[in-house]
Amino acid sequence: MIRVIALAKTTPAITPNPTASIAVARPTAAPIAATTPTPIPLVAVIPGPSISETPLPEKATTKTFYKSTFDASPPLVQKAAIAGNVDAMNNLGVLYENGEGVAQSYDKARVWFQKAADAGDPDAMNNLGELYYYGRGVARDYTQARDWYEKAAALGLPQAKQNLKDMPR
Repeated sequence: MIRVIALAKTTPAITPNPTASIAVARPTAAPIAATTPTPIPLVAVIPGPSISETPLPEKATTKTFYKSTFDASPPLVQKAAIAGNVDAMNNLGVLYENGEGVAQSYDKARVWFQKAADAGDPDAMNNLGELYYYGRGVARDYTQARDWYEKAAALGLPQAKQNLKDMPR
């Protein structure tokens, strides 16, 4: 025989804490209402260009590097170059090579690169190598380009080492 017992739903009485040494924390501020989380928007899928529309990467040359990152006042660079600052000599050559702030002149670029290279600047040596490699303002001469790249590489310039690897044999 199964006996069914009905239980009444009652809440137990709350009795005060008999131990006075226990402190009960009571909130002093009003409770903060819970906020609903902000949904994270889904990023729309944007189709990329097709393979035929993707341009081939350009060889990372000093010209493209400076064109995107170098922003200086040509008169200030020229003043520093005339005063004998080797970095300014090279930078002025880059400005002339790219025609930024001055009229483009490969001849003037070569002159400033040569001055900086004579002072021992490996970047200028590499830049001279690029002028000869691409035939900018000079006749294309892979032997001269290789000589300048080797001088710059001997001074530890990584780009010159890469340019030597990329040279035709």
